[in-house]
Amino acid sequence: MGLPLPVPDRGELARLQRYCWPGNIRELQNVLVEAMVSTPPGVSLRFNLDMEAGAVPDAACHAERKDGISLTSDAVLARHYAEVLESCHGRIKGDKGAAAILGINPSTLRFRLKKLGLIGPKNGHDR
Repeated sequence: MGLPLPVPDRGELARLQRYCWPGNIRELQNVLVEAMVSTPPGVSLRFNLDMEAGAVPDAACHAERKDGISLTSDAVLARHYAEVLESCHGRIKGDKGAAAILGINPSTLRFRLKKLGLIGPKNGHDR
């Protein structure tokens, strides 16, 4: 647009760094684009983090229940995937596999399981 690039102040950058991003990089991109579009020239960027669906403050992202079980989104997702895999006897593909039950592609499930540390690089290859 030919306008000077707006710059956030240190406090706003710190808010971005402290924020728990439960989704993917697109959430961060949307916050940045919204801030750049809505900020008048010559004004420091302000990020509207509360408007992002599913985003939670950092403290809530790392919260634990009283019984000591982690409530991070990755921990909850890992526990859910592990329970579904167990109910499928470790099967990922097929009509009775975990991917079908979860409604996702088997390769997507394998990627997520590896990312969460539930299977190693060679585990679950042809299940």
